[in-house]
Order: sequence, then structure tokens, then C-alpha cells
Amino acid sequence: MATLGNPPDLNRLDTFFWSAEEKEIIRVLRPKLEQMALEGAETAFRLIPVAFDWALVADDAAAWAAEHAALEVARIGATTQRAIRRKLQTFIETPGMTIGDLTGEIGAIPSTIMDELTNSLKPMFSKVRAEAIAVTEVTQAYAEGERLSAARSREQGLEIEHIWHTNRDDLVCNLCGPLDGLPQSEWESASPGTDYPPRHVRCRCWIGSRWKAVQ
Repeated sequence: MATLGNPPDLNRLDTFFWSAEEKEIIRVLRPKLEQMALEGAETAFRLIPVAFDWALVADDAAAWAAEHAALEVARIGATTQRAIRRKLQTFIETPGMTIGDLTGEIGAIPSTIMDELTNSLKPMFSKVRAEAIAVTEVTQAYAEGERLSAARSREQGLEIEHIWHTNRDDLVCNLCGPLDGLPQSEWESASPGTDYPPRHVRCRCWIGSRWKAVQ
């Protein structure tokens, strides 16, 4: 909001501004994604009866986290830019709308005030949006860790079969519920085009592995 100014001018949010914003988010997000991917890989590794170089998995996780963070931040940033543009256009076209109104709609308000907002006000940078991104990214990172361990295990002569798991609670959706307990070959047949979790925003599913030695 400080950069937009008063009256707000979208041109002030230039390429340099958005690039700096993306770099800051990546700085925070990348190590967290890497850590979660490693935790997912470690969970799978405990169930696999072969030894492989853990440094290779760590390198895999670091490379994935760097690439995925950049892609996700760019996607989220593009969505944010479009939303801010729409909000500013509404401000310009709406008589009587104040800077305070625009600030509230964008969500650039202190968290102490945010906590007091009613459910009818859902600004762009709300806790709801943050939670949706966080849950989805955690699911993505842990699934990637599982895949990294599986890939290294296959190099050691194991045949790995992934199993889809849900949390088996009231929050499981109709999309994921039927896939619970299915091996990859079956979940891909039951739901063509479904790769790995997350299947949708706020997906909390995860994958496990079964193994056998390649004959």
C-alpha cells in the first residue's frame, strides 16, 4: 500500500517490485519445502530394506524445492497481480470508496485487526488463503519426498509400488475418498489423469510404498 501511494497508482508496482517480492517469498519458502520433502523421504526410507546415499536424496530434495518454489511463487504472484489490478480498478470506478476500503479489500491490515474481521470479509491476503496454500504445499512436499526415496530405491534393485492414503476422517472429500488404499496402477485407472497428491487445494492425502526385490 505504501508503494501504491495515495492516490494509488498501479504503475508503481513495477517489475522490480514484484521481482523483489518473489525473491523474498522464495527465500522463506524454499528451505521449508526442502525440509518437508526430506522428512517425507526419510519416512519412506525407514520402510525400505536397502541402503542408498542419503546425500543424493538431499540433493534431489534441494533441486526440487528450488524449482517448485520458483514456479509456485510465480503462479501465486501472477494471481495476486491480477487481483490487485481488479481491486484498484474497482476503487477507481466506485464513487466514495476510500483508501481504507481498498486497504481492507487487499488485506494490507494488521493481523490484530484481521483476527477481528467477520467471515463476510475475505481479503486477498486472508488467513483462509494462507491456510489453503500451506496445506496444499505440505502435501506436495511430502509426496515428493516419497517419490525421491522410491526413485533411489529402484536404483538399488527394488520394485516400488505407491499406495494412496487419506486421513479417513470427515474432511476427506469425494474425490480422494475412493482412492484410499489403492495402489498406483488402480488409482490411475479409477481416476485417469491423477498423478500424486495433492489432487486439489487443501488436499491432505499422502502416499506410502510397498516393495519387492526385482527378479
